[in-house]
Amino acid sequence: MEMSVLQVNPRTGTFSCPAAYKKVLLRQGSMASSYVDRRCTSCGFLWLKTCCKDTTYHISATYKIFWCATLDPVPARTGYMFGGLFSTKTANPVTRSHQCPPKFRSIMLGHGLDLHVCVSDEYEHGAEHAVPFAGFFSCSAGNPFALTGNAAKDQFENGDAEDWPHRCPEGYSRHIATIDQGCEVKYCVRIGAFSELDLPSATLPPFMQKPPLTGPPEDDYVFDSQTRSWTKNETESECRVVCDVGNASVGSIALVLGCLVLLIIA
Repeated sequence: MEMSVLQVNPRTGTFSCPAAYKKVLLRQGSMASSYVDRRCTSCGFLWLKTCCKDTTYHISATYKIFWCATLDPVPARTGYMFGGLFSTKTANPVTRSHQCPPKFRSIMLGHGLDLHVCVSDEYEHGAEHAVPFAGFFSCSAGNPFALTGNAAKDQFENGDAEDWPHRCPEGYSRHIATIDQGCEVKYCVRIGAFSELDLPSATLPPFMQKPPLTGPPEDDYVFDSQTRSWTKNETESECRVVCDVGNASVGSIALVLGCLVLLIIA
């Protein structure tokens, strides 16, 4: 089973920001997935029975979500225009649906956040649907556009995102993009930009994913990235074929992946 969690910056085609932009860590976390693989063969006297074995596989992944920002003046018609965002549970306030406006395309911020951001660089035909945007922030990372004063540039270049203000700049209002494992991820748009649009329906708890299936610890295998080999968890247990469809031995595999997502919005 493969989890495709790596995503490049569509603006640069790499895991990087354009010149004059700095990557900003928005959120980091982990996720897990499980699936059961059942294998059945004929067995017993004259192979008249069916012997089945269920093996549960676990995949865990850590991810980091970045976006790109700059406090320097940028030329007109560079970067992306912002056309709202949506998830599988919340609609886009711009379209009132789970899709982007015309001339905009969806960029998924990794599988961890379940968040689709609508962007466009078709400035002539997409401008009518664009919303003035002023940054993201979360429970663990502030918004660089909310930095003020003479030291703002130095704080942006040399400071940590967690120390930046967790708010929007003056003239902009904050909106919840998603809730990731109890952590609110918010974004800023100009005050009144959504005033004529319907608010999305409230989403009730829980906001956490269901835990993966678990098996006996002695059936776990751990992948060693240095030796590039699988090692059984301490105690060895003898594999056996279960000749009853209702009973099965369970094994599990733990695999750690990485996620890097970069997004630039001017």
